[in-house]
Formats: sequence, structure tokens, C-alpha cells
Amino acid sequence: MINGWGKVGPMPTIDRTAAKDFIISNDLYLLPLQSIKGGICTCRKQDCCSPGKHPLLPYSWKRIATNDETRINGWLAKNDINYGIATGRKSKTNGLYLFVIDVDRPDHEILTKLPKTTFHYRTGSGGWHFWFWSQYAVPNSASKIAPQVDIRGVGGYVVIPPSRHISGSSYVADFKADIQIADNSILDIIFFKAKKDTSGKISRKEQNNNSVQWDVLGKIDSKEEIFDQIQSWSRANVSEIRTWLLEGKKIPAGIRNVLLHRLLSSDRAKGFDKEQLLISAREYRNSCEKGKSVSNRELVTLVNQVAKYPTYNSSYEKVNEHYFEVMKRAGKPIDIAEQETIKTLDSQFFTSLAMTEKSKGIPITILIADRDRLVGNIITRFSKYPQALFAAKLKSLGFERYRTAKGNYWNCCVGQAEVS
Repeated sequence: MINGWGKVGPMPTIDRTAAKDFIISNDLYLLPLQSIKGGICTCRKQDCCSPGKHPLLPYSWKRIATNDETRINGWLAKNDINYGIATGRKSKTNGLYLFVIDVDRPDHEILTKLPKTTFHYRTGSGGWHFWFWSQYAVPNSASKIAPQVDIRGVGGYVVIPPSRHISGSSYVADFKADIQIADNSILDIIFFKAKKDTSGKISRKEQNNNSVQWDVLGKIDSKEEIFDQIQSWSRANVSEIRTWLLEGKKIPAGIRNVLLHRLLSSDRAKGFDKEQLLISAREYRNSCEKGKSVSNRELVTLVNQVAKYPTYNSSYEKVNEHYFEVMKRAGKPIDIAEQETIKTLDSQFFTSLAMTEKSKGIPITILIADRDRLVGNIITRFSKYPQALFAAKLKSLGFERYRTAKGNYWNCCVGQAEVS
């Protein structure tokens, strides 16, 4: 136990109105998650790998997450779901980015370095979530800064009270606390790794300006440059990353595993098998700062993870073929007649789409739901379009996307033709 952190003291009862006010006032993005009922996840899968923590709705959670007060009120009124908050997004309220330090062990040594004054709470498993604002977009990481300590930043989310945990406990917090801006001591924990001397002790050389000399991400003159570099690589798409690698740039050590995973996932989507992925992984390692520190075992682990993903999942033209392949591997093959029916229904749906005025545009989530409903009225098992591939399909048909203050809309809708 460290300074009483291991003790579970009395926690306040969750006031959902206070939770809503906290979310709205900080311009946070709420998303609904599966919950726990009868000791299992409400998704009802006995082998669920993330019970009570994965998104409730079958669409991209990054688009579902919202700061719309009406939708937040509706979700918080439900007692049978869990809740998450998207991290890494820039708040319109203060212009800062949210990140969360997730400490899995209740008496972890790192707790002595984290301020109790910032918004934090006990998780259902007994660990801790500490929330901070930062002027920098902080990347996700797992056990990078310390064992059993994860960071949730850009592209991540955290479970919040009053969610239920698989252990039977609940997340509980006092929403009256403020989210503090991370000072240098916290940012140093997040971004930097102290250099060890030959005796194995941590050596932190204090300079005249009372700053610390760090050995991380190559030789860069200032922390600001390191932060900018991390943000630049974490925000880049895979095509940009590949271009930089061709130009001879090195993948920063601070987000190395994340970028290797993205590059390999891109290769897998193109149809690469395990052997081809491993060849790619070794090439990418040569393009990493301190690449020699990446062991073959680490590469094999990454490849094994990525090899579980379906191939050809980056082409809207192969959504149905990919679905048939997955079902065959799962031992539930779709017979030829059903395959032809699915293809026909899918084609009829997209043919039924009609152009509409921008003022009457439709969110892509609604269009996807319309497609699933119309096709599902005829056949029970059929393919599902990820949002990105559905959007690519719409573009190929000549439809346009446009932006409003409320989000992205498409100038199309289901026309008069019926899918039959």
C-alpha cells in the first residue's frame, strides 16, 4: 500500500445530472458501451474479451461519440448500459487535449507522482483513472511508461462512472473535481524515459535552467520538438507515413509499436499472409529509431496479432467476398444461392439511392442502417459495411459528402425503388 492508495474508502453516489454537467462543461464526447448483466457482458458472448467495455452500437464508436446534450441526456437516462469518454480530442471549451493515465494496480508506485487534486476515480477492477488536459495530443500506449500503467489519448476512450465492471463492482466518482492541466512533471512521465548510467541508477543531469537531459526519440533539442514530432506521426495517415519512410525519415521510438501495427495492418488489408507480414515487419524495423532494440520476438507477436485480421478489408468492392471467406473459416459457410442473393440485394440497395439536396442530407450511420434493414428483411445473414468502405462506395456512385456544424452528411437517401 502506498500512502493509503490501496484502501478503498467510501465513495459518493453517482449523480447523473452532475455527470452530464461535467461532460457538457468540459466539451467531452460520450459513447454508450455494453454493460454487465448476470455476470457476463450484455453482448451475450461467453468468450467476450472486453466485457462491459466495448461499444454498444455496431458502428464506428469514434463517430458515435458525441457532445450533443440531447443524446447525452438520453444515454445517461439508461440504467442498462455502460459509458465511455473519448480521449485525445481537442476541447472547444479550452482548446486542450484530454488524456487519461490508467493505473491497473491499486497500490502502484506511480500513484505517489500523480496529483489527487485532478479529476480521478477508482475503477471497477480496483485501479485508478487520472484525467489531465494537455496542449499536446498525447498518443495511446500500454505499459510503456511503467508496467500496468496505460495511457489513453488520441483515438482512445475510457470507461466512466456509473458503469458496471465484470467483477461486480461499479465505477464511482465525484464529478465536482476539475481536470487539471498536466504540468511538466506529468508530461515527463508520459513522454520521457530517463537515461540509465552504467551502475543501473537513474541519472538525471540538472542543467543551469533546471531542465533534465533525456535520452529519448533521438537527439532533439527541446521537449516541444519531441511533442511536435509525436503529434505529426500519430496524426499522419498510412500513405503519409510510407512517404516519409521512403524519404529516409525514422519512426520515433515513442510511438514505434503503434505505427508498426498500423503499417502491418495496412499490409494485411492488401492480402499479406504471415510470411509476407514478417518480411515487411523486418523492413519497418530498419526504419525505426533504435530499431536494433526491437527483437524478433516482438515482431512475431505483432505479426500474429495482425494476421488475425481479415484480408482485403480495405476495398468496398470485396465486402461480400470477405464476408463469405470469414464465414467459411468460422465453419458457417454461405451456400452459393445465398451468396448470389446477398450480392443481388446489395446491388439493389445501392441502385435505389437517390440524389437529394444538401439541406436534406443523411448521416452515413442512417444510410448504413437503412441498407442493413432493407437487406435484412429478405435474408438473415449478410455482410456489413465498415463506415470507411461504405463512404468509398458512395463516392464511387457519385454522391458527395458535406460538413455542417452537427457533423458530416451525404447528399443521398433511399429512393423510391424498393429492395426485394
